[in-house]
Amino acid sequence: MRLDRYATRKEMSGLRDILVPFDVAIEGATGLALMAVPALVATLLLGADLPEIAAVTARVAGIALVALVLGCWLGRQDRGGISALAALLAYNTLTTVYLGWLGVGGVFIGLLLWPVVVFHGFVTAMLAIALWQASRDASSTAWRSAKAPFTDTRSPD
Repeated sequence: MRLDRYATRKEMSGLRDILVPFDVAIEGATGLALMAVPALVATLLLGADLPEIAAVTARVAGIALVALVLGCWLGRQDRGGISALAALLAYNTLTTVYLGWLGVGGVFIGLLLWPVVVFHGFVTAMLAIALWQASRDASSTAWRSAKAPFTDTRSPD
């Protein structure tokens, strides 16, 4: 699949059809892991122990992540999935920046930190492309439907 400006709408729609379920599955699993075993997630991601009070916050973050995933999954077909793409783009962008900042600081670096930063960066780029295309498609569809009432459908005499 080409990801340049010459990619077809069908190819870009295919990207959305693959990307949203893939990201939803990964983030859903992460949310469930944060809810069930927050200390393990913290150790793998940040290389640090998680105090009990922080485990409470991590579980709430896991609940929020599961809620985001549920909303994105249910909204993936609404208006071309623009709201799901936008929500996932915001989440992945902020996660990439924050975890990258933690990694550059060098204080919290676990076994999976840099692979997770790279993963979220890649997903951010793909979501940005998919959202741009979905927005373009929505604009052209709105333009076509706005023009339709003014089209003269009478046959010439």
